[in-house]
Amino acid sequence: MILVSQDKKMIFNYENIEAIGIGDPLENNNGKFAILIETISDNQYPIAEYETEERAEEVLKEIIKKINSQKFLLKPKVNVDQETTESAKEYFERINGIDLIIDDANFEILPIGNSTIPIYEMPEK
Repeated sequence: MILVSQDKKMIFNYENIEAIGIGDPLENNNGKFAILIETISDNQYPIAEYETEERAEEVLKEIIKKINSQKFLLKPKVNVDQETTESAKEYFERINGIDLIIDDANFEILPIGNSTIPIYEMPEK
């Protein structure tokens, strides 16, 4: 997933983010709560600011929802019966933590949607 900062000046690949959380109110920003990311290279960036901690928490929940909303297509590569396909679906969903839709032509897992990479833009308010 790609995260776009609130001011639209920074873009982050979620795979390069080690942690994301809410920072303490920023003294130099009138006590606003910042959403901070820490990258795998140990850099920390504020990517958004909100008036209340509750709003910052809502935005974090929206990011999680966006990550979890992506669906995938399961296509068996060989001819298999429905029971085997259903077992494979349950197995792949469990180990990958994703939702699958079944197509019985080939076992390929493909993202469904406009892009293979979901994008989340930090809301203004």
